[in-house]
Amino acid sequence: MPSSHPIKPYSVSKRDHNTEIGRFLADSMGISMRKAKALLDHRAVWVNNKRVWMAKHRLSAGDRVEVRDSSPTPSRSPEKPMKSLFEDSSLVAVNKPAGMVSESHKQSVEALLRLQREDPGLRALHRLDKETSGVLLFTKGSVSREPYIQMFRDLAVQKRYAALLAGTMGNHPVEVRQRLDGKEAHSIFTELKRNRGKCLAECEILTGRTHQIRRHALHAGCRVLGDSRYKGGPEMTPEEKAIPRQMLHAEGISFQCPHTGAHLDIQAPWPEDFASTANALGLSR
Repeated sequence: MPSSHPIKPYSVSKRDHNTEIGRFLADSMGISMRKAKALLDHRAVWVNNKRVWMAKHRLSAGDRVEVRDSSPTPSRSPEKPMKSLFEDSSLVAVNKPAGMVSESHKQSVEALLRLQREDPGLRALHRLDKETSGVLLFTKGSVSREPYIQMFRDLAVQKRYAALLAGTMGNHPVEVRQRLDGKEAHSIFTELKRNRGKCLAECEILTGRTHQIRRHALHAGCRVLGDSRYKGGPEMTPEEKAIPRQMLHAEGISFQCPHTGAHLDIQAPWPEDFASTANALGLSR
């Protein structure tokens, strides 16, 4: 895991004002842009005591840049295991951190849990985008996955997300039925709080299409704050440009477990970066 102590601090000079942090790291540390990007992807870089992982984040004169971990590919399981939100004989649910892929990579949440739990058959049941945090479900290696996969195919899983949006949804739920990539897609947005042209919304997705919430938010005239890919909707403000990742958190998932028959409602608390951004925007609960 990243060390809590900086390996080396760097002060941003007037000459480096407005320099992208990826370029600043490469020049200051004498490393390639690829290695600088790896440090950012590993969430090992901090600016003024705030974690930054966007390579295009622009620095200001006087900023203090710290690298708190220099090894982006740890070779063993961290000493502190990833805590589970729920676990029974067949399932494990964790609060996925932003910046990690769900599966199919040696640094994925799936690979990490396999090492920590010594269960090479453990597998992710669904995916979250790399920069999305929240509830992620895994089947243990000792159980059949098919009933759970069928549960997702049958759309028998209720998935709820918290989203910080540029724009507002209004006083009533906004239902979006817009086909994505030729497939039916269905989302429901409910505004919970608004402030200065931005809002906190709950989004329930009844289908699971690629980037569904981000694309449907644009269709409804809003944009997920911090989203670097889907940039329509309201004009991006300097305040938003400083947000380090898309403000989307998989807050809850509900379903009837096909293994035990129990109704499960698993919830994930907001991570620090999501909570602090909501607080700064006046959108805390």
